[in-house]
Amino acid sequence: MQEENIFQSEDERLAQIEQELLELKSQIGAINPRNLAGISQKTLRAATRANSFGDGSDGDITLDGTTDFNDFSSRSGTTYTLSRDLFAGKLIVKSGVTLKGNGFRIFASKELRNSGTIHANGGNGGNGGNGGAGSTTAGTSGSSGSAGNASAAAHAQGSLPATLAGKVGGAGGTQGSSTGSNGTAGTDVAKSLGAAGSGGGGGASGGNGGGAGGGSAGGSGGNGGSKTGTVYNIPRSPQSAYLLIDTQPSDTFALLKGSASSGSAGGGGVGGSGINSVAGGGGGGGGGGSGAPGGMLVIFAYRLVNNGTISCDGGAGGAGGNGGSGATPAPDNGSNGGGGGGGGGGGGAGGAGGVLLLVYGVRTGSGTETANGGAGGAAGAAGTGGASTGPAGAGGNAGTAGTAGATGSLISIVVG
Repeated sequence: MQEENIFQSEDERLAQIEQELLELKSQIGAINPRNLAGISQKTLRAATRANSFGDGSDGDITLDGTTDFNDFSSRSGTTYTLSRDLFAGKLIVKSGVTLKGNGFRIFASKELRNSGTIHANGGNGGNGGNGGAGSTTAGTSGSSGSAGNASAAAHAQGSLPATLAGKVGGAGGTQGSSTGSNGTAGTDVAKSLGAAGSGGGGGASGGNGGGAGGGSAGGSGGNGGSKTGTVYNIPRSPQSAYLLIDTQPSDTFALLKGSASSGSAGGGGVGGSGINSVAGGGGGGGGGGSGAPGGMLVIFAYRLVNNGTISCDGGAGGAGGNGGSGATPAPDNGSNGGGGGGGGGGGGAGGAGGVLLLVYGVRTGSGTETANGGAGGAAGAAGTGGASTGPAGAGGNAGTAGTAGATGSLISIVVG
């Protein structure tokens, strides 16, 4: 209110009070929900679209696999990879074309029509190498099977949090390092909207040499990472889906993140040398790397028409390497034993599915939307024992297959 003027006349003072009352009435009327009845539904829908589905400033876009859009993406063949958030009016993804979210959000103020693939999938774990065959050169054991490579993360940090890579597997055993190496445990994630990781398979023990012992143990598989910290502010509105933050239990902001990573596999043990150490045992197979968890894919589209695939699936775990075969002694005079077979490497665990968050007004189409876990890696086969007219070497043991990744989260928010 205005300050009182002691020099005003009574009529002027009454006029000032009347004006202040009119202004107050106008302010109260502006926040009265009944006044919304005077606004057309078309205007209200337009305001909702602008606030929820972006401003369409990148225009209407058709991704056809031949046209470049360097302002917001890079193209390799028919695959587009986002380099920033995309603010389309109408976005069309043609059949046979792939759009990778790459840690950025997708907005379509009018329509997203997908006949191709939109994804933020995790990479596949590398396969473990096969163990080498035993040798008759001073009873040397076969070479170690190499560790399976770690899988690539679905994406680095963009406007969305970075997701995790997979873990490298354990190497197989060989002479001088007979026991297979352990796999690596997955990484925990605080405030995860996704899933926990799965465990990798263990490597198997190698077989004993003929007439002797010496077969060694395989390495253990790594455990899956856990989800830590309670998520209080699960996205249930366009605003919470955009911000992806949690303010509880303290007053500091915590970023909501994707899935934990899975464990890799252990390597197989080496086979023992035969009696008299003439024939070496087979090397242990390498453990498979774990698949990376699916990424975070966040789409805001007023009209979502999906006749293709939208996914943030976890990667498959790598297969374990096979154990190497034991050597046959030379000379094979009946007094020398064959080498034991190497143990097979374990299979890496599949990556957990990621977080697929869809915000839309209307949703149609016959396509799929998934956050599936990746398949566990197959177990490495046992190496065969070396033959001998004396004691034959024992075969190794097969590794353990990796566990499949857990299903991630598919969150849908409908803007009415």
